[in-house]
Amino acid sequence: MPHSNTLPSRQLLHFKVLDIDLCLDLQRVLKILPLVAWQVVPEGPPYLRGLVNIRGNCLPMIDLAARLGLGRIPLSLDTPMLWCQSGEAQAVLLISSVSGGIAVAADALQMQPLFGEGSAPYLAAVVQPEGTALLLDMQRVLDIEMMAAIKNSFADPRALLDTLQPPA
Repeated sequence: MPHSNTLPSRQLLHFKVLDIDLCLDLQRVLKILPLVAWQVVPEGPPYLRGLVNIRGNCLPMIDLAARLGLGRIPLSLDTPMLWCQSGEAQAVLLISSVSGGIAVAADALQMQPLFGEGSAPYLAAVVQPEGTALLLDMQRVLDIEMMAAIKNSFADPRALLDTLQPPA
């Protein structure tokens, strides 16, 4: 059997939230869906747009931009949703657009010290020739208690991406 020197790759879904490039482990994404009708939750947190019924499952519809402290996703009939799972938790995430699936070599994931501690909802920076994206930590994104700490303690992701860009 031939020996391969290639590092194992990770399958990611690349997408945008407003003007931010993000990625999710493809194993966390159950389905990409079009925008569906939802039920508003009165006095819910700003990131909770409402509840949706997906195949008999009542799931929270989370505006990922609001969860990351970036404002809100403008809604239209073309707004995509990601049905995601982390452990037992499931939710539908509103995003701006889907770029597609990518295979990323392990050495393209750059772990940053600020990702490992505190409440940053990111696992790594994904460095690609097209640019850098942030790999989301779904466990932290779907952790309601931790999101308050993220909003209060973590800087705008745009500033973080600027610091991760390779020098020209």
